[in-house]
Amino acid sequence: MTDSSADLTYVHPSPLRRRLQPLFYALVLIAVIAGVWFAKVRADRWYYLRNYRRDAETWYAMSLNWREPPTTLKYTENPADAPAGGKFPRSYGKPGSATSTGFQSFGGSFVERLPLFYEDGRPALTASPDQVMLVMHQFTTTDSSLTRLIAVSNPRFDGNSLGLQVDQIGAVNGDYRLLHGGYRKLDMTGIAGPGEIRIFAGQPDPNDRSRFSIPFEARGRIGFIDGVYEPGATYSKDPAKARIEAEMNAGVTLSIHLPATTQPANAGPQSK
Repeated sequence: MTDSSADLTYVHPSPLRRRLQPLFYALVLIAVIAGVWFAKVRADRWYYLRNYRRDAETWYAMSLNWREPPTTLKYTENPADAPAGGKFPRSYGKPGSATSTGFQSFGGSFVERLPLFYEDGRPALTASPDQVMLVMHQFTTTDSSLTRLIAVSNPRFDGNSLGLQVDQIGAVNGDYRLLHGGYRKLDMTGIAGPGEIRIFAGQPDPNDRSRFSIPFEARGRIGFIDGVYEPGATYSKDPAKARIEAEMNAGVTLSIHLPATTQPANAGPQSK
């Protein structure tokens, strides 16, 4: 029997290799940790988007035909509606102004939200603490060319003008978005001013899919904010481009309607 130990050769790593080995192992560990972290971020985002889209589908389906009774008070600045002590807990006013207008809104239902975004780009159905939907319903333009979900919200006075946020909502790449929106002002001179109005749940016109009305009460009488969903103007002779223009320019026209007969302030809103 021969001893083979004499044939074995031991090679010692070079000093440079010994110094680089810990760095190599550290880089491998960092790569593994980063891979796990990014995988978790992607998984969390996928899980969030799945739940959001499920929630958004339910919200959208409910919003299409949502309505409340016309006697449902949605927003008030009338001091008679203030809590004990005669002061509303919430108020608004212009920056730098010494005066403000107290108010109370009555929202908070599942439908009374809007499709917005978080700072990181994730879509969200969200609402401010004072979010209130005076109208949330699907309407069709007067020429029947376009149907969208319309939201009317957040009443505020600016001098003699009552402002309302009007948004059109639809799907873009599978997610619901605010397609068009803006604040509309109505001249309320001689009708109502800050600290007077009570606004009730808006009603779609049962005989016209392009129209709705929002009852309000001020100065001892009942009035209505009437809305009409109208097609947009077109300028192109190309039918495809004209259709896009019509969709982009479609909007809601608002006006004030006062019944001829004055009603007492405690009568509550009546349907037209």
